[in-house]
Amino acid sequence: MLEPDNRSALTELLRPPRGWRLEHAVGTTFTLDLQAALRVPMSLAAQRDRVDDELGVLGSIARAADRIDVFAQAGALSFGHPRTDLVVFLEPMIHPVTTRPGGVFHPKVWFLEFARDDERCYRFLCASRNLTFDRSWDAAVRLDGTPSSHPDAPARNAPLTRLLLALPTLTVNPMPTGRRRSLEALAGRLAAVEWEHPDGVSDLGFEVWGLGEDPEPQLKGGRMLVVSPFVSEGGLRKLGALRRPSHLISRAETLDQLPSTALGPRLHLTSFDASTGLTEPDDDGTAGSHAGEQLTGLHAKLTVVEYWGSAYARIGSQNATDAGLTRNVEAMVTLRGRIDTLGIDATVSALGDLLIDHEQQPLPEPDPHAELDRMLDRALATVAATPVRIRTEPMAEGFRLLVGADPSVPGASPDVTLDWAPVTVEGQRRAWPPGPHSAPTVVEGLELAEVTPFLLVTARAEGRFRSTVLLARLENDPAGRQEAIVARKLGDPAAFQRFVALLLEFERLGEAAATTTGWGATGPGGSPLDATGLFEPLVQAVAGDHAGLADVDRLVRYLRDSKRDVLPEGFDALWAALWQAHRSLAKEAGR
Repeated sequence: MLEPDNRSALTELLRPPRGWRLEHAVGTTFTLDLQAALRVPMSLAAQRDRVDDELGVLGSIARAADRIDVFAQAGALSFGHPRTDLVVFLEPMIHPVTTRPGGVFHPKVWFLEFARDDERCYRFLCASRNLTFDRSWDAAVRLDGTPSSHPDAPARNAPLTRLLLALPTLTVNPMPTGRRRSLEALAGRLAAVEWEHPDGVSDLGFEVWGLGEDPEPQLKGGRMLVVSPFVSEGGLRKLGALRRPSHLISRAETLDQLPSTALGPRLHLTSFDASTGLTEPDDDGTAGSHAGEQLTGLHAKLTVVEYWGSAYARIGSQNATDAGLTRNVEAMVTLRGRIDTLGIDATVSALGDLLIDHEQQPLPEPDPHAELDRMLDRALATVAATPVRIRTEPMAEGFRLLVGADPSVPGASPDVTLDWAPVTVEGQRRAWPPGPHSAPTVVEGLELAEVTPFLLVTARAEGRFRSTVLLARLENDPAGRQEAIVARKLGDPAAFQRFVALLLEFERLGEAAATTTGWGATGPGGSPLDATGLFEPLVQAVAGDHAGLADVDRLVRYLRDSKRDVLPEGFDALWAALWQAHRSLAKEAGR
């Protein structure tokens, strides 16, 4: 938790326990890289074997995305690099949100529900990391829990259920009714969860800020430790760090900006050694294998207070700033435990060589572009908080998008130029804003796979530019968009066979009996009926009323209609029989 040598990738922390499957996952983040978001369904679906090819990634996302909801600050979404059309599968799970004026949506938490037959178990992650490929040092708390009748559970979990229930009220676009009801039901079940305490922790609790009445954290005591990459004098005063002996760990550039009124003999300044780079575990728990694998810089946020022989630690998303403590939506886990585990000396000692005593240095010349970039970001945040609607219409060949916005949508200021384009056809850039709903802007000549609600909006001024991804509300969504993306990846019958196996395997993930990521080219005995190698998993899916069968049927119909010759020999007859059996069983069961 506070030990630099105990490092875990987010994908490892999200992974279901062995023998359990994902039921529902809800995550929150400030910034969101859509490329990084692709790893969430991968980690929740790829229980045993690393999914390291595009087809495996596609199978994981296709089956897991309908169980995942991610809420992120509007204006802080990016498309990532390299570009991929797989983000079409993320559309239902991404929900841009806005907050009260002057604040931002800043919590970094995950609520996870897992199922095994009729049993349920839960996990809560509270961290300082955004859902991006950032490689900075972060702090995270993982709590595992089970349903309980303990009378204290609802009151203890009230901040968590309050945050969950508030999320749909913050979205730019209305959250679909089914997803909203699922989230509300999850909040109801989460209220009764009893959480296991980490080693050395005698009590725990939760804080959620920025949703009305803010909590009153336990900050009484003697010495204080504050770890925060961003700090303000007002934030330190609110925490009480300037009226007691306090140890402040931050970035060197942040410490250099503190005014003299915040300094004194009681405040010990320590900077985080940005030159110390240790390798972060990759998604399979081994050393990172992609560019930028070294952990550098500080992003962790925590405070520790020692009081009457105990240590109180607060870990989560909240910086020691005025905004963090008064305006933003933030989430923290609070832990009470032994001083030798959670105390200041134990924490500082664990960080060891990562820390350097800091003496303030003269401030460098201000970056001439910094204020300009902030202005561009503010323009993008305003635009991204505006609902945009896209209506799709078929053409003789392909599709057109009719992109409309409310007449009140903010336009470009005299100092900033704004333009936009669908992320799939970035060459067709248009001036912001789109036309009103009565006379929308038209984008024509799109292939089915290019239809998208994701718009790339760019703000430009004085040779600088910043971009964000805006998620519009898509109407008249043409059937087969996802199947069109999948079909692009299926080059031969073997690829089709493997993809179907991956789709059907998701429900089995975590079961001790499952030992492979797919089935072989032939089934048991290599019988003629099993010439496709899919007989066993398909029969198991029919018997278990597997939801993935409907996905397979849509894909098969699309491949037939588009005359793509990738269906294995003999599959048509096998599928017709099994699909009819599935429909008959569903009818008998009244489904």
